[in-house]
Amino acid sequence: MDVGEISSNAFRYPLTDFKKILILGILTILSSLILPGFLLLGYFLKIIKSSIKGSSELPEFDDWIKMFTDGLKVFVVLFIYSIIPVILILLGVWTVLLPMLTVHGSLSVLNPSLAVGLGGGTTLIGMYWKLL
Repeated sequence: MDVGEISSNAFRYPLTDFKKILILGILTILSSLILPGFLLLGYFLKIIKSSIKGSSELPEFDDWIKMFTDGLKVFVVLFIYSIIPVILILLGVWTVLLPMLTVHGSLSVLNPSLAVGLGGGTTLIGMYWKLL
């Protein structure tokens, strides 16, 4: 496959069934609520599974309970996977902000750029890890 064929397939794929796109759009809008968010994650997993099998059409919205439980499982995996990056990001932000909040912070008294560099570096490592 060349780049042009991959690009045209990527644009054509979601336009195969307008009804499914409409349901997906409604779920996306309602995903700020908790339950539709799990349904949306479950449907995304269903899209990935059908794409791996070689399907060129969007899967059906047929088993809502399975989509919900799959979405819940995906959420738990994403949550567990993001614990370490979030800790690194919070540690980096804390390293930068704590010397600024204290009158005589230990890192800011010795070297203010050390605090910013240490905290910024830790935050960047956490953000990079989160993107993986």
